[in-house]
Amino acid sequence: MAFTLERCEDSMVFTMESQKSVPAPFLTKTYQLVDDPRTDHIVSWGDDETTFVVRRPPEFARDLLPNYFKHNNFSSFVRQLNTYVRIMSCLLHICTQLLCSIYIYIYIYIYIYIYIYIYIYIYILHHCFCAIF
Repeated sequence: MAFTLERCEDSMVFTMESQKSVPAPFLTKTYQLVDDPRTDHIVSWGDDETTFVVRRPPEFARDLLPNYFKHNNFSSFVRQLNTYVRIMSCLLHICTQLLCSIYIYIYIYIYIYIYIYIYIYIYILHHCFCAIF
C-alpha cells in the first residue's frame, strides 16, 4: 500500500494506492533462465513443471549465469536458491499453523453452536411437556 498526501487548491487529499507485489529479481531471472527453450539442453523444467533440473552445471555456470547475474559461480546460485527454499518452507509452515488454528476455532464455534442448540431444544421440550402434564 502506498499512502500519498496531496494538496488540491485549499484542501489536502489523502489517498491509498494498492501496489502489486513484484517477485524478487533473483526469482524472476531464474524463471526466465529455466523457461527459455533455447537452454533446455543445459537447464529445463522437471517432469511435474514445478521443479527444474540443471543437466550440465559447468555450462550453466559458464554460459548462462553471467547472462542473468553478476557472477558465474554455480555454488553461489545454489546458495541463493536455497535461501528462497527456506523462506518458502517457513511461509508454508506458518500458513499450515494458521489453517490449523482456524480449523480449531471453527470446530469450537460449531461445538458451542450445537451445544446451545441442544440446550434450547431440551429447554423447549421440557417446558412443553411440563405444561402438558
